[in-house]
Amino acid sequence: MPIRIRFLFIIFIGFGALYFTQKYFLFSVMEKAFLDIERQNSVDALDRIDNAFEAEKSFLESKAGDWAMWDESFNFIAGKNPSFIKNNWPDPALALGNLKISYMAFLDKNQKVRASIYSESRDYKNVTEIPPEVIAKLAPYFDLEKPASGLIGTSRGKMVFSVLPIFKGDGTGPANGYCLFGEFIDDYLRQKIHKSTQLETEFLDEIDHAGEDQIQADGSGHMIASRILNSIEDKPLFKVALELERPVNETFIATTKTMNVSLLVVIAMTFFSIVYFLIYHVFKPLQKFVAWQVQVSEESSWKAERYKSKYKPWRVFGHFSEDDLDRLIHSTNSLLDKIDESQKIVEKQTATLVNSEKYRSLGEMSAGIAHEINNPMMIIMMLAGKMRLQLKKVKVDEVLESSFIESIEKIEATIKRTKKIIDGLLRFSRDSSEDAFTPTFAHIPVEDAIELVFENAKRKNVKVKSYIERDLPLSGRPGQLSQVIYNLIGNSIDAIAEKEDPWVYVICRRENSTVIIDIVDSGNGIPVEIREKIFNPFFTTKEVGKGTGLGLSLSHGIILDHGGKIYVNANLKNTCFRIELPLASGANKPQAA
Repeated sequence: MPIRIRFLFIIFIGFGALYFTQKYFLFSVMEKAFLDIERQNSVDALDRIDNAFEAEKSFLESKAGDWAMWDESFNFIAGKNPSFIKNNWPDPALALGNLKISYMAFLDKNQKVRASIYSESRDYKNVTEIPPEVIAKLAPYFDLEKPASGLIGTSRGKMVFSVLPIFKGDGTGPANGYCLFGEFIDDYLRQKIHKSTQLETEFLDEIDHAGEDQIQADGSGHMIASRILNSIEDKPLFKVALELERPVNETFIATTKTMNVSLLVVIAMTFFSIVYFLIYHVFKPLQKFVAWQVQVSEESSWKAERYKSKYKPWRVFGHFSEDDLDRLIHSTNSLLDKIDESQKIVEKQTATLVNSEKYRSLGEMSAGIAHEINNPMMIIMMLAGKMRLQLKKVKVDEVLESSFIESIEKIEATIKRTKKIIDGLLRFSRDSSEDAFTPTFAHIPVEDAIELVFENAKRKNVKVKSYIERDLPLSGRPGQLSQVIYNLIGNSIDAIAEKEDPWVYVICRRENSTVIIDIVDSGNGIPVEIREKIFNPFFTTKEVGKGTGLGLSLSHGIILDHGGKIYVNANLKNTCFRIELPLASGANKPQAA
């Protein structure tokens, strides 16, 4: 299937899915959202009923507190004036009628009723004494230390009560009795709660659930909500039930219709926006990029001509195909290969620059040292020659003369060796990377390198031995070759210095038309896993601060420049680095000394 057909098919399926999603699923999502709102409204309504009962308890606590602080209340419980209420109110119901409560009572600290007024029906016509069973039910909550209030069920009915300790009129203690106020949960209280909450509330004895609120839609435009209220004993006492209107239904329908239309418009605008974006900001630039990238990968150039095509937006899907994708993948891989190759070249050049700067500084320092040493050496050589001439003119004992001549010869030999070391150091440290190849012999850079490492090897108790065929002609840069051999011998010394009886052999020989230089040490060879990585730039097995990882990489580059190769000879049980260089022939051969 062509890519344009697949793309259009996907767009069509996506558009249809969005349409049917909004048509058939949006309604249920919106309905759930509105139902959640109505459930929360129902919970809030139940909370208002709870708050109304809390307000009623607070009302009783307040009124009981007022009476508890009244001097006559103290007289009641002290038994001084038990008929005060009847004597002062011709209609005893007046006290309850003003408070709109069911009963009040005054008890001494032994919970004996000293005065009370009780009207179960709240008609305040047939007022009686508070029944003993009510006092018995409330008895556990009489406490001289603290007040108590809450809901409770008795044989006379469910009620709200509040009981407070009574002190003397001045508020000093100790408490000597109790003031009890209460009212039944009846139609009067229901109307009072309805007035304060504006909610039609039913109080039901049916306890058909416990714990969480029960909220559900009844299918006729109402929400039914109920909650179990617990007594002060923390036991289910009765159920509060509410029936709430669902005014959100019409809003829900109207909102859903509006959102349906809005979503269709959004889907259409989104579809055309995606098509426009893909045409002008994806496919057209991608075609240009593919053409440019293919041209770059094929021509090995980072510059490509401006891509020109007869581009028609309405035919974009026909222009771009799977072949274009294959070309893009292939050309991208080619570019990545080029980037990797360029990165390796940059790393190599960076390492070379770092090392060249180091050798340049060393060369400048060595030239200064050689100049300072050569002058005194020449003076010493001249004085030694002068002493030899003077011995011939003066007659001395033969034994003494022989001793003088031997000392003079040692001085001259030491000076020649010192001069040889200085000349080798100058050749080693000189930056000869830009010099042309010159004829030389293989033993010259080999012996220079051995001379330079001799003292370091001696200090570390490493024996350095050599077998060198002389007069093997080469064409190259002796200073660079000396640097390579010096680096290899130095690495061997560092690697085996801590071993028992360490040694290094340097062998220079001819094999057919090749000069072979082997640097063999008493080590146990190079592990296979790092053998192919040791010539990579910055790779080193030395500790941090003791190696840069540039030596073998630079040595590898120098030997390649000389037309040779350098590698680890794994055929020996000891560690061996081998250098192979082509013999010089014809005009490139040096003149033997």
